[in-house]
Amino acid sequence: MKKYTSFFLILIIILFVWLGRMFHNNENDSFSNLDFEQIKERGYICVSFSHSEDGMLVDSNGAKSGFAYEKVMKFVNEHDLALKYKLEDNLDKQIEMLNSCECDLIARDIPITKAMKNEVLFTDAFSKDRMVLVQRKKSSGTDSIYVYNQLNLIGKHVSLPANSPFITRVKNLSKELGDSIYVDIEKNHDRDLLITLVSKGDINYTVSDLRTAKRLSKRYENLDIHLPIGFTTLQGWAVRKGSPKLCDEINNFFKEEE
Repeated sequence: MKKYTSFFLILIIILFVWLGRMFHNNENDSFSNLDFEQIKERGYICVSFSHSEDGMLVDSNGAKSGFAYEKVMKFVNEHDLALKYKLEDNLDKQIEMLNSCECDLIARDIPITKAMKNEVLFTDAFSKDRMVLVQRKKSSGTDSIYVYNQLNLIGKHVSLPANSPFITRVKNLSKELGDSIYVDIEKNHDRDLLITLVSKGDINYTVSDLRTAKRLSKRYENLDIHLPIGFTTLQGWAVRKGSPKLCDEINNFFKEEE
């Protein structure tokens, strides 16, 4: 009798596991098709911002600000949606959240590249920008650290966040120059922090988009941002590939805002 009881218990456990997997798969299938109509019906949109002046900041009193945040608020107010948000500086994590439906939109300027197009659906380009080397200004006399041109980067160490879209460009530049430029991946540091560390002298070089570099160079006057590392790139926001109507709504809204 005990053998039969154990056998039936095992069957029941297997049945529950199977039903759980079926429910999870069906849930994922419906999530992958989550588009603007479903978001409207749900009543809110979840947006991932970077924690910066370009993205979104929350002060000690709970007041919110930031370039991307203010643009998103115009969109949600126009469509009578509530806003839920997630602050995340790591772009790879943001893409994971997007494609697992933890968020519906990544509201940060992302270089529109072929590789990125395989992972997400881009909005129309909101801006153009270029990559620049961030270093300290030349000191008086001989300065072996200061980089005058791209050739001077040979043998140097450039620090970049683990999620930086600029890692590939620096590695390609190394190939173009036919010699080594060493990329130091900083897993726990974002772009803004690395620029701050350059100013403090803790590291010598990082790479940034020009807009961010200009913003922070006003705060840290010892920074030099004149040396371009790459061509001008188009940048846009990102939604899931299964959300083309959401993408169209965002594009149409901001065209009307221009």
